Amino acid sequence: MRRFLFLLVFVLFLCLTQTSEAKKNAPLVVPDDFETIEEAYANVKNGGTISIKPGKYEFSQTLEVDKNVKFKSDTGDAESVVIDCAVARTFQITGGSPSFQNLTLSNSDDNRGGFYVTGGTPKLFRCIITSRKGSGMAVEGKDADPDVEKCVFKDCGKAGLIVEKEGRGEFYDCEVYGNGAHGIQVSQSANPTISRCKIHDGKGPGVMFLEKCLGELSYCDISGNGPTGICVRDGANPTVTHCTIHDGKNFGILILNKGFGKFSDCEIYGNEMTGVQVSDSGNPTFIRCRIHDEQVGVSVIKSGLGEFRNCEIYKNDKGGIASNTSGNPTAIGCKFHDDNTGGIMVLEDGLGEFRNCEIYENFMGVGVSGNATVIGCDIHGNGPGVFIMEKGAGKFYNNTLSENYYEKKPANWFIYENAGMLKGSGNTPEMPKR
Repeated sequence: MRRFLFLLVFVLFLCLTQTSEAKKNAPLVVPDDFETIEEAYANVKNGGTISIKPGKYEFSQTLEVDKNVKFKSDTGDAESVVIDCAVARTFQITGGSPSFQNLTLSNSDDNRGGFYVTGGTPKLFRCIITSRKGSGMAVEGKDADPDVEKCVFKDCGKAGLIVEKEGRGEFYDCEVYGNGAHGIQVSQSANPTISRCKIHDGKGPGVMFLEKCLGELSYCDISGNGPTGICVRDGANPTVTHCTIHDGKNFGILILNKGFGKFSDCEIYGNEMTGVQVSDSGNPTFIRCRIHDEQVGVSVIKSGLGEFRNCEIYKNDKGGIASNTSGNPTAIGCKFHDDNTGGIMVLEDGLGEFRNCEIYENFMGVGVSGNATVIGCDIHGNGPGVFIMEKGAGKFYNNTLSENYYEKKPANWFIYENAGMLKGSGNTPEMPKR
């Protein structure tokens, strides 16, 4: 009997202890336990949870967060809980690892981000971030490193997302659309990782890289944006892989003002003007990319450079690759085909070097009124194969030309009498002497 009573008392003690511990660790509920989110945060312990019931909650000032606290919707529906600040940023994260789940975060008046991260490793999951006048989210400084998954950045007055001043962060499976400026802006040595995101229908560039930033962009779909899908400038050097850039309102990719960038295994198509434009000493690298169904596939102008390796450039209306005004691209091992004007067009003051390329089924294979270097290329089935226009010049070595026709007559070479200086040897058939 004594043993039974002892066990009964022990069990009751455990139950009371567990109940007390459960209450201690229970989420603070807004507005049940505390009327406002600010009050709940002031009372929550590090590691605690603030559960927010459906409704619109208005902040009178920015809530600064530096604790490991979870803010979450009570229902799991982001649209049911709206947290808004009309006069400042909604949240500023300065440290810790807080998390935000299934919430809508909005503001009206801030220029640098309604949700602002200057430190810590916050996690955002299935949140909607918007700003009526400013940018949606800003990540600033080397101590800022958020983890953002399945969030939406939409309808912001300015950029949807800004990462700057050595800021980092990982952004996965997000959607960015309808913003008044850039969809995503990366600048000032920032280095975020952006993957599997949809970035579309913004008034500005889909993604802007500038001011010596880095950044990794992979498996993203970028479409329907204003001046360009991706813009790289001012010493920026991002790595872009397995992305699709299409149906933009102007350029697919624009590289200028000493912008760099490595683009591999990307597909660029259906933009209203040019797939890739490089100018003003821009110098990107494109590897195994497909560029098609554009006005011009690749345009290199105004001292632009660029290296294109093992790319396929085809079905463009006004040229596969065109250089002009001291543009000087290099293409190695590329295929240029089914272009309505020319596979390769080196025009006026344009330059360019093309090695071991296959050029076929174009209105003309290689058209030159600038100064081209063509080495080891297979040029076949065009009309004509190599067309040297007035003042056109260049070097042609070890190329193979076959079945090229102009006005139903064989025309592997078609050279104007007033063409410029031409050099070459080892070609089959050999370049005509003049």
